[in-house]
Amino acid sequence: MRVGLNLLVSASTFALLAAGVPVDARRAGPPVDPAVCADAALTNAGRMVQRELRCQAVAAARGKPAGRSCRRRNVKQFAKALRRVGGNCAADVRVLVALAQAQGLADAVSGSLRLERRRSRCVATKLAAAGDAAEALFVAKTRGRRDLDMVTLQRTLAATTASLEGSFAAAEASADCQTWGDFLDVSLLLQAGLGFAGRLTGVVQIAKSIAFPADARQDVLDNRATLEAEGWTVAADGSSISGPPAAAAGWIALLGEERARVDADGVFALDVPPGSALEGSLFHPANRSVPVARFFVVELAGPIDLVSPIALELATQGSCQMNADPADDPPSCHAGARAARGHAHGVERARLNPDPAQYPPLVQGPLGTYPNDAPEAEQVACLDYDGFIQTGERGDGSIKGAISYPGSTCQKQVDVGCCDNEAATLRRRLSNLVDEHRFPVLHCPLNHKFRFCQSVTKGDVAVEAKGQVAFAGGAIDVTVESGEKVPLTVHNNACYGETHVSPGFFNDLGGVLTGERFDGETLLHWEDPGSYYVDSQLLYWAPADCPGSNASDSFEFEADGREAEVVFHCVTTTTTTLPCPPGRDYSCRTTTTTASPLVPPLP
Repeated sequence: MRVGLNLLVSASTFALLAAGVPVDARRAGPPVDPAVCADAALTNAGRMVQRELRCQAVAAARGKPAGRSCRRRNVKQFAKALRRVGGNCAADVRVLVALAQAQGLADAVSGSLRLERRRSRCVATKLAAAGDAAEALFVAKTRGRRDLDMVTLQRTLAATTASLEGSFAAAEASADCQTWGDFLDVSLLLQAGLGFAGRLTGVVQIAKSIAFPADARQDVLDNRATLEAEGWTVAADGSSISGPPAAAAGWIALLGEERARVDADGVFALDVPPGSALEGSLFHPANRSVPVARFFVVELAGPIDLVSPIALELATQGSCQMNADPADDPPSCHAGARAARGHAHGVERARLNPDPAQYPPLVQGPLGTYPNDAPEAEQVACLDYDGFIQTGERGDGSIKGAISYPGSTCQKQVDVGCCDNEAATLRRRLSNLVDEHRFPVLHCPLNHKFRFCQSVTKGDVAVEAKGQVAFAGGAIDVTVESGEKVPLTVHNNACYGETHVSPGFFNDLGGVLTGERFDGETLLHWEDPGSYYVDSQLLYWAPADCPGSNASDSFEFEADGREAEVVFHCVTTTTTTLPCPPGRDYSCRTTTTTASPLVPPLP
């Protein structure tokens, strides 16, 4: 079941908002924590909905329209309450939009209950009860967002819903009701308006840091200026450096039975039915069966909410523990390395890759990037030593040090989300708690399915069919005939070697996809022992008969949060029989193939 609420905001409402809200930034005072402002806006929006519906209830009891003065008074009270919060909270455009949407919610509830402008105590009772329920739900959501106590929130939702149902049942005992049995409709309006159901949006961000072993921390401090110039924040003792939050592209969000993929901007959307779970799970793109973090419905944005990111912290160990053979780690990852630094003959030298300038690990091909399969370009270790800072302990046949990791090819892949599940710790700070998930020590080629990180490209997915290519972010239309079998080449040189295939919601053509290593949802581009197929084959089987001129099948091919779409359209085949001229012995049957008028045949 899909639930949605579209609230229309009138120009007059914005005019009232402007009249009630000060806009002089010089008088705003010191800045206020955005979370405090958002909570105040949500709580006072609930009170405004309650006051507005009470105005409507009084008008319904009298059989008159609600006056404009009531709405104007409510808006001014809202603005006054936000001014007391301080700062520029009252002038925040997002707060104004949230208020306008709350006003739209009140109008939607009133419009669903008061169908006629005649006196009705039943309608008045329902409107007042709906206003009280809305105010209670606004307050409950504000508290739930602050303390993340979903048990208490669930109890409040149940109690408020039961109270609203009882009030509606009592009101409908009266003979002057204009509607009956509309409790569920109003309850659904409130839940969708408050962001407990309907189309909800979330944003997931990850702030990543790199920890350094004790023997490498002086190197970090010595190079503080270089690291800070590259955008890193350096810990006072050199134990770590951290970067700004970035989108968690390709992650999976699950709430109840609803699942969504986080896009390249960190955004996901779920169609949440009423009564759904209040706690959801996040999954890393490399493993869609093990949850690594949780989120809550109060962190998602409905039509009245301000979007706040679901913030994650990821601490990596740099190049330490990323290699299967400890000898491929920097010497500073292991005890005693500092003492041996001045004696190169006393430290085992790490294996090095061929010169990337002469033998690049990645090459461009017709459908995207490909690992360089030339024998002289064979990769033997993570390219984790070509970073911003070079100390003579990397490349050129010498030892590599941990300080050469920041800015390296491997570190950049961690930054974009290709290797951030290798010996890393994920943390989610929840009120006074900290959720923690530890990813296992994972050798780079195992993580990337027999490829090193320098040989993969984030989101590199494409599909070729009938000479057309849909690259990531694009789509192609493919015309097929009844019963035709169309080969597809699916290209994937993305992070984790899996292409996730999603059929369109309105597929009505009836074709199917089949292929080796494809289970109907996921196409594996690898198989043991050690084989990776950048370009894999699928087959689209068109139906024996086209069901209609507008029928189509669409499929999204996704990797790392990026998608390529292929849409199949079936042409209709018309057989026309012409009368034969007399005295001739031949067939006069001709067959003409005509494409749907809405989908012209491809040239």
